[in-house]
Amino acid sequence: MIQGTGPGQDLRLYPEKLESCRRFANKVWNAGRYILMNIPSGTSLDPPQNVQNEAARWLLHELDLLIGKTRQGLEAFRLSEVIDNLRSFFWGTFCDWYLEMDKRPDRNEEDNRVLAYALSTQLKLLHPYVPFVTEALWENLEQDKMLAKAPWPESQGYDFGESHQKIQLVCESVSQLRTLREKARLGLNQKVDAGIDSEPYAEVFEIHSGLIKRLARISELKIRKVPATPSGEALSSYFQDSLVSINANALDFSQEISNLQKQLNQENQFLTKSRNKLENPGFLNNAPDQVVLELREKVDSTEKTIDALKKQVIELEQLAN
Repeated sequence: MIQGTGPGQDLRLYPEKLESCRRFANKVWNAGRYILMNIPSGTSLDPPQNVQNEAARWLLHELDLLIGKTRQGLEAFRLSEVIDNLRSFFWGTFCDWYLEMDKRPDRNEEDNRVLAYALSTQLKLLHPYVPFVTEALWENLEQDKMLAKAPWPESQGYDFGESHQKIQLVCESVSQLRTLREKARLGLNQKVDAGIDSEPYAEVFEIHSGLIKRLARISELKIRKVPATPSGEALSSYFQDSLVSINANALDFSQEISNLQKQLNQENQFLTKSRNKLENPGFLNNAPDQVVLELREKVDSTEKTIDALKKQVIELEQLAN
């Protein structure tokens, strides 16, 4: 209930908020069950030591920062801010990024210990807000005490600044490539060649090229240690002294352009019919006010849809040329 509610504000309870909370609780449950199915029974929940994997170091660095922020927020009674941070970390940093990085065939004992520690720590932090789901998952970790009686997480002094910076750079490159894929309207199963130009970070990209290819769904990734300069090409993006691009030469945009044009024609037909109704005095005089209002709202929405479709068609036509 307190999610998204600042200090001193009245609590607002509405169906969309309840649905959002339900989805998050479901996310915690599903992620927890996935981890429990992938780590051996009895895996230690103690903080891992001598961690070598850079992605794991990145997570532990982030998790230590989260523990500190959570304690500070709770002590200052910023309860809404705390759950917002916990939710963002669990859904984004942990599930969207780290769990996807961890899905690889060469997982080892260190990876299991990191997952077990990360999950158990977040269950403790989330327990004041999502007590029933977290307690149910805790039982599956085969602990002697209930989660409500478990000690509160403490920062472990993980200071993996260099590894954190490298993986942050990898995540940014993946995000940029995903944006370019979306711009080219590539399906999830459609892989494409890509390239990264970067003089200061070429070695980082090279070391983690397999991870970048897997997360961004790239078939071939060409990395060049050359100065990167912003390009005018539609399917390229400049960030942090680096330039990422995808190869559009092998892509056929004709079918996607055709599909968009068909959708555009349908929207235009609906818009014409709706405008004719709204210009008809007989319709305006006889139809209920609510019906007229809803039709006007549909016309406004359709106009925005048409503008977006036209922009997409123009962008794809430019890419095709």
